[in-house]
Amino acid sequence: WKGQDENGNDVDGFWSYAIRSTDGGDTWEWLPDAGDYCTGEGSSPQCTYDNIVEIDPTDANIMYLGGSLSTEEDTFNWIAILRRSADGGETWTDMTPAIDPENFLHPDAHGLAFDPNDSSAVWVGSDGGVAYSADAGAEAPVWEKLSVGMNILLFIDIGLHPTDPDYIIGGLQDNANAFTTDGGQMWQGASQGDAGHSAVDPFQPNIVYSHYPPYFFSRNENGGEGGADEWFGPSGEGYVDGLDGSDNWLFYPPFVVDPNNDGVIYFASNYVYKTEDRGDSWFVISDPLNTSDIGSI
Repeated sequence: WKGQDENGNDVDGFWSYAIRSTDGGDTWEWLPDAGDYCTGEGSSPQCTYDNIVEIDPTDANIMYLGGSLSTEEDTFNWIAILRRSADGGETWTDMTPAIDPENFLHPDAHGLAFDPNDSSAVWVGSDGGVAYSADAGAEAPVWEKLSVGMNILLFIDIGLHPTDPDYIIGGLQDNANAFTTDGGQMWQGASQGDAGHSAVDPFQPNIVYSHYPPYFFSRNENGGEGGADEWFGPSGEGYVDGLDGSDNWLFYPPFVVDPNNDGVIYFASNYVYKTEDRGDSWFVISDPLNTSDIGSI
């Protein structure tokens, strides 16, 4: 929503908020200190599936809210994936302050469960898997990551090497890219965030491609090694010169690397784009594909 601050300036309101009833739902009051707990990065549909609202089964004053993430202003660390109140929602503390790695929790939290014998011990399920804290009420809870060995990562797509059958690269839902050099026995993570369709360049197979939704095309020139700096170019925003972000892009838009023409890639929104320089620049080669006569093709 849009409103005004205390000085009369126009501002955007929260995209998510918490309210409380103490009379069985007859009346409600806003809990402003809970903040934008499930879409802290602004306009987003995250609350439709990242939305934890739980109350301690032994103490109704202890409440939990969780969802996507917020970003720490100075370090850009992911924080506030979970929030806890011990006073019925009046004040809240960040359970994932990212002070050090043991306080880190993967964003996009979907569920929280209590230990039936000790409600201060909780499990959280997120896009990063399962994590456990033995003391949810701590100032900075320690999270034990329990996902090792669990086959829970979702591959959106994989790309095959033109000559080396042991090399595969894939794009993962909210777990970036991963590649293997031994046919899939061991995988190495790379890049960041979501990654979708992935491919290996047929002419220079040290170059691999993927994208960050919805249209940030990514390229890595070292076989997939490295984080965002090695994937998203000098600007940090991907190889998007010539792409129109206002097009109708799928969350994981498709692209195809031309096996016959060096450097040529096709990338599709409701238009088809072409690059002849491996993504450095793009140009449209089609009419819009969502017109009324598309069904006659």
